[in-house]
Amino acid sequence: MKITPYTEGMEIEAGMIISGMPNSVYHGLADWLSNSALQLFMRSPAHLYCAKPRAASRAMEIGTAIHTAILEPELFASEYMLLPDVTDRRASAYKEAVKHYGSERVLVSSEIGSVVGMQQAVSLNADWQAVRSQAGYTELSFFGIHRPTGTPVKCRFDFLTESGHAVDLKKTQDVRVDALQRSVLNYNYHHQQAFYNMVFESVTRKPPHSFRFLFVEQETPHSNVMVSLCEETMSLAYTDLSVAMEAFEACDNQSDGIYQPETIIGLPEWYLNREIIGEIE
Repeated sequence: MKITPYTEGMEIEAGMIISGMPNSVYHGLADWLSNSALQLFMRSPAHLYCAKPRAASRAMEIGTAIHTAILEPELFASEYMLLPDVTDRRASAYKEAVKHYGSERVLVSSEIGSVVGMQQAVSLNADWQAVRSQAGYTELSFFGIHRPTGTPVKCRFDFLTESGHAVDLKKTQDVRVDALQRSVLNYNYHHQQAFYNMVFESVTRKPPHSFRFLFVEQETPHSNVMVSLCEETMSLAYTDLSVAMEAFEACDNQSDGIYQPETIIGLPEWYLNREIIGEIE
């Protein structure tokens, strides 16, 4: 892979892989379709075109800290200030630390427990450590062209080895199989993998060697697991992706989705069929 270090004001072209691009710059490149934007479009064009940029929040800063602690522990150790004796961000010690490190890199006691706890728990995961020990990169930004439609597309890998093994980090509430299955469906993680694989292949002319999710529970004891999605799931995801990309390219009505035709609804099918399912079991 040919990787280009980010420089301020650089021109972004299809086929580029860029390291060190600030989050604000990456998310500001609206001419390049991202997976999150496509997910909004799949709900309706109106949901995409009416979307507003996410405002920075403490939750987002903690999320970045978790990613840094797990994916780049050396960087976390050198660039974050931990204040275990400070319980309130209104404290003078916190305000003083923010002057030197910035609010996003200063953690108080309650925040440290979660971030460091997740970091330590994941350090015990032999599957993740086997990947992490390989030469690789964090936060690599890919820019390509979806060949069937000509749409400029982009994605950003959490961790990618030089040999093409990708890992995406996800916080979750429960890493048991049935809970993860619901998470994949509810948050369309299968669509994300299909999109990322597509962008990767558009740039490198070959698919990633593998793509896995690293799920970590937010609460103690921070159980975690590496997950691969099955072939049947990914087959459905690629079909959905193809349909969505074609619809995106053909869309000429940004207000589509505001008005929904009257319909009839009932309880979920799984609930209505619970007695039948029970008899089969």
